[in-house]
Amino acid sequence: MKRFMFILLFFLIANTLFLSCLLANGVDKQDLSFQSVAVIGGRVQLERKGDRLVEQGLYEDAINKYQEALTPQFIKREEDKCQPLARIRHVHRLQGKYRDALNEMDWFIHQNPKKEEYINDKLELEALCKAQNTHLEQPVFEYIKYLREKYKKLLPPIKYDGNYAPIITSKIIYLYDHIGDVEKGIAFCDEILKYMEKKSGQNLHRLGNKNQYFLIRQAFEQDKAEGFKGCLEAKPGEACMGRATKALIQSDYFPW
Repeated sequence: MKRFMFILLFFLIANTLFLSCLLANGVDKQDLSFQSVAVIGGRVQLERKGDRLVEQGLYEDAINKYQEALTPQFIKREEDKCQPLARIRHVHRLQGKYRDALNEMDWFIHQNPKKEEYINDKLELEALCKAQNTHLEQPVFEYIKYLREKYKKLLPPIKYDGNYAPIITSKIIYLYDHIGDVEKGIAFCDEILKYMEKKSGQNLHRLGNKNQYFLIRQAFEQDKAEGFKGCLEAKPGEACMGRATKALIQSDYFPW
C-alpha cells in the first residue's frame, strides 16, 4: 500500500510540475484537460521503461522506447519532445555517437540558445567529437578545465552546492573515465570526499561506506587494477565505458 501511494504521489508531483511549466510558457488552462494528463503519464511510462533498458545496457531497445514516446499520440506541443529527445541524445553519447548527439542538440539550442545547461552540453559533445577524431585527450581536458573554472565556487574545496555539484561532478567523472585517466578521477573523488569529511567529521574512505563518491572512487580503482585505457580508440557506435561510468548510470544520486 505504501509503495502504491509513493508511486501515485510521484506521478501527481511530476504532472503538477509539468503543467506548471506549460502555464509558465503561456499555455491556456482550458487546454489542460484530463486527457492531457493521461498523455503525459503515457509518455513518462515509456521514458521510464527506456531508462531501465539503459541501465541494462540495452541501448537500441531504449532508443526505440524513447522514439515511441515521440509519436504523435504522445506529442501535442513542440516542448513535449524535450525529455524523449534528451534521453536519445544521452544514449547516443553513451554509444560514442557524438555527431548524432550534436545534431539532436540543435533542437535544444533552438528552443533556448541562452540556457546554460544546453551551452555546456554542446561544448561537451564538441570536445568529445574532437577527441574521437584525433584520438587525443586535450579537447576533453580543456572542457574539464572550463567546467572546474566556471563552477569553482560551487565545488570543493570552496563549497559543495547540493543542487549543482552532482550535475557538474558527474560530467567530470564521466570525462575522466572516458579518457581513461583513472588517477585524476580518483584524485577528483578524494577532493570531494575530503571536503565532506571535514564538514561531517566522518571517515568516508572506509570500506563498506555507501557515499556515492566513494563508490565511484572504488570503480576507478577497479578500472586501474584491470588496466582500463579509456575510450579514445573506440569507434562511433561502440559503447565503450569504464566501471566509473557504469557506476554513474546505476546510481540514483547523480542526474545521469
